[in-house]
Amino acid sequence: MDLYTGGIIQSELISWNVLAIIWSLFVVVIIATYTANLTAFLTVSQSGMKISSLSQLMSTNLIPIIEAGSSYVGLFSVSCVLSK
Repeated sequence: MDLYTGGIIQSELISWNVLAIIWSLFVVVIIATYTANLTAFLTVSQSGMKISSLSQLMSTNLIPIIEAGSSYVGLFSVSCVLSK
């Protein structure tokens, strides 16, 4: 019952092998998640433009995207008429 055969530890219990596989997969998922979050943090730049009102939005060349039928459609159309 020698556990060391050729320098490799061999377990006779299948439960230890299953536990080692599950732990290895858990470690791989954690490392992949950390790497993805770090990459996203380092590559996404913060927008320098802060818009606080509709009139400020109208003065830029940005195109607002508004869901049809929402309350913002009426508010934005009134704002567009007033700014002209």
